[in-house]
Amino acid sequence: MQTVEQVKQALRWATPVLSLAALVRVAIEDGKRMRTERPEIRPDWSTWYRARSIEGPCTACFGGAVMLGTLDGLAGLEECSVVGSNALALLYDRDQYVALCALDRVRRGDLRAAYAALGLWHDRPGDPGHNRNGFRAAVRALKLARFEATGKVTSAPAHFEFVRRDQFDEFLDDVEELAGQLEEVEREHLAAA
Repeated sequence: MQTVEQVKQALRWATPVLSLAALVRVAIEDGKRMRTERPEIRPDWSTWYRARSIEGPCTACFGGAVMLGTLDGLAGLEECSVVGSNALALLYDRDQYVALCALDRVRRGDLRAAYAALGLWHDRPGDPGHNRNGFRAAVRALKLARFEATGKVTSAPAHFEFVRRDQFDEFLDDVEELAGQLEEVEREHLAAA
């Protein structure tokens, strides 16, 4: 299992991210930093990144916080007026792109798809002693527990469609709790991988 620092290095070096929990922790750090150090940026779930324009203030989503934080300066983001899903694949290397997509899937509460984006859901040759079915069952159980606790149709964090700063703060608090739960699952099931 990668640490937060190892995930930051993987993102900067465009190598595979092997821990969703640590990736979420990186995004939380970058999101909090964006909130305190970049007051001109309004968190908005619907756009990866949009520069200030006649349509309103600069905006960034959960993955956009990583684009402005850990990945800052690597893709020429400052020269873009809007970065949507199509432009994302053009700006970043494959491993950076899939990590950002995994974060968006976490935002929506789709943990299976987030792990699949990172290549951690499907069997991989050479996974020694890896209990893939136990891992899958643990992720499903986590999603069910989160659903039962919130009563939501998905296990998405609070305000997963945030458009205001207070909603983003609540989202970050909720996803921080999720990161701890993901760490437990990964420690038990992915540590040997």
